[in-house]
Amino acid sequence: MSGTVNPDLLAKIQRRQQERKESFAKLKISNILDEQAKKIVELPSKELVEQLQSRKLTATQVLTAYTAKALELTERVNCVTEFIPQAPEWASKLDKLPTVAGPLHGIPIAVKEDGDIEGMDSTVGFAKLLYKPMKKHSTLVQILLKLGAVPFCKVNVPQSMFSMGSENPIYGLTLNSINEKMGPGGSSSGSGSIVGGGGALIATGSDSAGSCRIPAMFHGICSMIPSTGRMSDKGVLQCLPGYHSQPDVPGFLAKDTDILALVFKSVLENNIQNDFDPLIAPIPWNETLFSSTKALKIGYYTSLPYFPAFPDVQKTVLKAKHALESVGHQVVHFEMPDSFHYLKTNMDMYSADRGLHFLKMFEGEPVSSCVEGLVNCLRNPEKFWKTGENYTRREAISSFARRLIEEKDISANDEWNMILEKKAIQKEVLEKMDETGIDLILGPAYPFPALVCEDVAKFQSLQDSIVYTMFWNFVNFPAGIVPFGNETGEHNDEYDDEGEPMLKVAKELIKDSAGMPINVQVSARPFKEELVLRVLVELEKLRDSK
Repeated sequence: MSGTVNPDLLAKIQRRQQERKESFAKLKISNILDEQAKKIVELPSKELVEQLQSRKLTATQVLTAYTAKALELTERVNCVTEFIPQAPEWASKLDKLPTVAGPLHGIPIAVKEDGDIEGMDSTVGFAKLLYKPMKKHSTLVQILLKLGAVPFCKVNVPQSMFSMGSENPIYGLTLNSINEKMGPGGSSSGSGSIVGGGGALIATGSDSAGSCRIPAMFHGICSMIPSTGRMSDKGVLQCLPGYHSQPDVPGFLAKDTDILALVFKSVLENNIQNDFDPLIAPIPWNETLFSSTKALKIGYYTSLPYFPAFPDVQKTVLKAKHALESVGHQVVHFEMPDSFHYLKTNMDMYSADRGLHFLKMFEGEPVSSCVEGLVNCLRNPEKFWKTGENYTRREAISSFARRLIEEKDISANDEWNMILEKKAIQKEVLEKMDETGIDLILGPAYPFPALVCEDVAKFQSLQDSIVYTMFWNFVNFPAGIVPFGNETGEHNDEYDDEGEPMLKVAKELIKDSAGMPINVQVSARPFKEELVLRVLVELEKLRDSK
């Protein structure tokens, strides 16, 4: 497929960039980060919610403060793509109500760029989707509005969302808001950056392989994704809409577990979603499961052989294990399924259409650096895989080029066998949990903390590190993460890179990561989101009590 860039698309990009510049300049005049605004954005989430519920603060005051903070932050790290023009009107209407609109009254929420807002574009970095405004809000945005929240800005993503990077040709490069030298993670890059930098308490995200959890860990914040079918994805752009075996699920990235639990509970309570999306499983919020103080049996693991976790990551999991044991939970070792086998099955499924839909999206488009390697690989696989050369097992498993060169087109029978293999892996995990009486599984959120991303090619060569996050999407378990430690930089010489190219790159890049946050991940059986949230809240309290 041609890599020629359509000049009309370049003109659209330039037009949008100019409009954005002018819009931000106007907003800075009326949204000033003065002392009062600073006090508002520095309030702990629980206190801000209380002041909005008691009407001590108006929705307009809070919106103005967070808009000012988001503008300041965007000047530094480029997290916001556009501000939502209806937001001031929504806030004003809330202030005129005799009582609060709902549990999320007046809370400003950032929306990942793939989420539809009436009258705005959802482009995921493709110029061909500019100036095609959505006719209605996504279901999730409609629900948030009904609950009293104020969606106030859209935040950046890497082009196509198939990247741990954070750049697209329309809105540019987003930086990590807690350390600008480090990658922000993807694909909910802007969501992680705005929450991590204090420009929003909470942001929407979407996640098919770690796109909420990776940016959350890289910024030291919380995140959770539900099982497919528990929360509506209607009106959220799917880049691979035909890939139903592992679709993007909506999720949230949050400053802390208080606001994360509040938003999940509010959205799931009373089956409100079914008023908007009949395809969502009518499973109401289970307060008993969330509020229970019953001791749990928790399985844990510290590393996966495919991409071994770095020493401080493993130590952080063990620290979380000991903390949970200190309050009465039983925490026992859990043997995870073969990570090599699972990742091969997953990559086989992802590449079943041989990249045709993915490449179609790039026709006529300028290509950002964070996906350039993958696009070039799919366009010219012979440059990336030489049959007969000595590749490692990991390189063979992860290579799209190898599949295009050495494997035949996937038949219906092949695809059915992949689906059966996926179900077998899910069954294996569930049966192990049942046999041992395990309620949840504790493990690393990611094998390493945020890394320096100045060399984009090196950074992108670590894509297989998603083996830690993508597994839970693969088996359709809800999964959440919470910060529980920091990289010390003191133990990385102990790391065995096995002579593997990508592990050697990770060992090189982590040298500059001292001080960066390390999160742990908690997963539960499908549709047990409340149980995951309960343990995330407990872990945060245990961490802060030390």
